[in-house]
Amino acid sequence: MDDEGIATSEKTLIEKGILMGISIQYLQCPKGQYRLDWECSQGGFTGLPAVGPTNVFLSAASKEYSTNLSGLLSIVDKGIYVTETMGMHTANPISGEYSVGVSGLWIEGGSISHPVKEAVISGSILDLFKNIVLIGDEPSFYGNIGTSHLLAGDIDISG
Repeated sequence: MDDEGIATSEKTLIEKGILMGISIQYLQCPKGQYRLDWECSQGGFTGLPAVGPTNVFLSAASKEYSTNLSGLLSIVDKGIYVTETMGMHTANPISGEYSVGVSGLWIEGGSISHPVKEAVISGSILDLFKNIVLIGDEPSFYGNIGTSHLLAGDIDISG
């Protein structure tokens, strides 16, 4: 149930690379009608009703494309396991271009080698999604949005 007591349901936003989540159906909220097929959420008992996603997460299309974290790490020759990003709010919402600071763990030969601090990754969010190799099978959430671990190739790393 959402904050207004309305039943929620699962909605697929992207399936097999095709955007599925925008609907021409109206969603009723006490403050008016919205054209997005998302839930009406009040943002707590003191907030005003608004349309927004609830429990959004990224998952693999099939078990063939997912594994646990140690399985993901084991196939990385050289790379970084990003544990923190800084400046993600500076990503360009129109082009999808980003350049953000990251901290994490350096991976070499499928094993964690040493900590990494003050590195930078850059590119396009569209290219990032195109280059996803595997998705972890253990989702975690930060607020109402979450994902499992992602293994992506061909990302520019400097540091």
